[in-house]
Amino acid sequence: MELYAGMVDNLDYNIGRIMQYLKDIGEFENTLIVFMSDNGAASGDFYHDDVYGPFIKEHFNVDYENMGKPDSFISYGPQWAEAGSAPFRYFKGFTTEGGMNTPMIISGPGVANKNSIEHTFLTLMDLAPTFYEIAGASYPKSFNGNKIYSLKGNSLITVISAKKKKVHDDNYVFGLEHGNKAMLRKGEWKITNIDKPYSPDNFKLDNISKDLAELHDLRGVEKEKYKEMRAEWEKFSKEIKMQVPVPKAKEQD
Repeated sequence: MELYAGMVDNLDYNIGRIMQYLKDIGEFENTLIVFMSDNGAASGDFYHDDVYGPFIKEHFNVDYENMGKPDSFISYGPQWAEAGSAPFRYFKGFTTEGGMNTPMIISGPGVANKNSIEHTFLTLMDLAPTFYEIAGASYPKSFNGNKIYSLKGNSLITVISAKKKKVHDDNYVFGLEHGNKAMLRKGEWKITNIDKPYSPDNFKLDNISKDLAELHDLRGVEKEKYKEMRAEWEKFSKEIKMQVPVPKAKEQD
């Protein structure tokens, strides 16, 4: 974690260099700065990985005295990842909040309520509409005669400028599938599926406005809501043409 802190310090220093350069060329006040993480804390322990581990053990030295040097290869593993994602559940690779709820900082012209913390729900897909609006450009509907899939997000400008409090209303549906782990959110409700092999019957239901850690499965209590969310998932999974691989047969002893 000392090495991790050093990397954060290095990142902070170099972002400062970029911002200073923008000031030096007179473009700082004309630049919208967006800084965010791409996912929850990374849990990979490559040293003990079945695929990467043998190569790392052969070519790198991970002894304590050598940590942080060019020929070391250190991962902080799932335990620190879980701590880093607290109070959310799990970490990168999972569709629980610990794997996908990330920090984002926005600064620049038109940003109201500076130095404040906003808790409104938004996604990565909202950035493109935001940049299109700022640039005064429109997203194309076709390319070379072929229809282009329309943008799913909403511009953040009305929230950034404090004209609205929400980017999406409670009827907005956001879903994803990653490595056969899946989720779908609508308003304060979320269904999550992280069991293997994938089966749509493994979705659990959470109210994430009341249960940030996703510890209490409500599908047996909120049966109508669970049915509604499952129907939304069926619609979404067909739209994105989700492919489910055939489970591998277990090896015989």
